Amino acid sequence: MNFFSQFFFGFLLAQVVPGLICTFFLFFLSVGSKIVSESKPMGYSDYLAEHARNLAMHPSWMFCLFIAATCLGVLIHWFNWMIVARLEQRSQSLGTPGLENLPWHRRSITVQILVWPIDLLRELMLLFLGTPNFEKTIRLEKRARVSSERFPALARIEDFYLPFAQFLTNLSWALTPALLSIFLVFVYSGFTARRGLFAVGCYLIIGATRVLSRHQLITLDLTERELLKG
Repeated sequence: MNFFSQFFFGFLLAQVVPGLICTFFLFFLSVGSKIVSESKPMGYSDYLAEHARNLAMHPSWMFCLFIAATCLGVLIHWFNWMIVARLEQRSQSLGTPGLENLPWHRRSITVQILVWPIDLLRELMLLFLGTPNFEKTIRLEKRARVSSERFPALARIEDFYLPFAQFLTNLSWALTPALLSIFLVFVYSGFTARRGLFAVGCYLIIGATRVLSRHQLITLDLTERELLKG
């Protein structure tokens, strides 16, 4: 992957875009109650459009939004890698190395999509309450162990799977404030069937995004392990 591809897929797509989505909705959560209470009754997307117009009217806000989105995207990115490293070491401690062998990932896809908050809380507890030291959050890259003959093949595999796995993983976190913003509108503007369906859709999209991101990571990990075996 050349510099342009690394910059576009590895940085802009995988980190800045999720960071921008997350920052936009976090800003909305901080001012949304004022926007809803001072505006005439509108749809959820109309409130978001009003929020976007308010940001666009202040260039300094737009600059802060971009800087915050970049920093938050990078933070989410490395935070997710710490979780992945902890899960990989957890699977090794259970005697079944590989993310695919974790009990949660052996459940049906439907269950993983429908009750994803349980998995999210479990991972957070594992990272913050079940991590004895910093070393348990370090993930040794496969490139450090592959021979020079197999390095080009490994690089092609990572170039194909890794950017989209990172994007989907970071996106699942970035969409969480979007789900919370829907409930904020519920509180200040009332519940409607349309908003309820939108909330359910957003909830399921987050669950599906988490499943797809783990599918990409597991596929990459399995392929890398087979390549290292020779």
